[in-house]
Amino acid sequence: MEQVTERLTGDYFDDMQKITRHYAKSNNIDLNTGGNDFQDIIDKLSEYETAEDEGRLVVLPCKNWLDIVFGEQELFYGIDMDYIENPIREITVHNEERFTWYDGWKTVVLKGVDENGLDWEFAPEEIGKTVFLTRDEAEKTLKEMEGKS
Repeated sequence: MEQVTERLTGDYFDDMQKITRHYAKSNNIDLNTGGNDFQDIIDKLSEYETAEDEGRLVVLPCKNWLDIVFGEQELFYGIDMDYIENPIREITVHNEERFTWYDGWKTVVLKGVDENGLDWEFAPEEIGKTVFLTRDEAEKTLKEMEGKS
């Protein structure tokens, strides 16, 4: 990879500001707090470039995080207390329409359909609480929920 300074075109200061803003945004750094944030960012970028030049930095390819977490799993089990006779629902999550985003890409929701054809949407945070990876986990949690009632 080229050094950042070799890729700069036009006004040097403007280019450095763009690079700094991009780095700050991607690393949740607030540039409005004052201090030496700008210099810290330049120093960190310099460290990355040096490490890359010396062969100590590599960029690894990464799959979609949902594929890493869930792999090929397409069947989940949800607890729906509205179904008194059988509150455990089998939710099929198809790979092609596996998830959707809300709130300007801030919230991810997995999408699926249960055995009755009803749509389900659940956040990854619900897994282990109301949606489960196995039927056994769902049954165990349902028994605990019924015991508390």
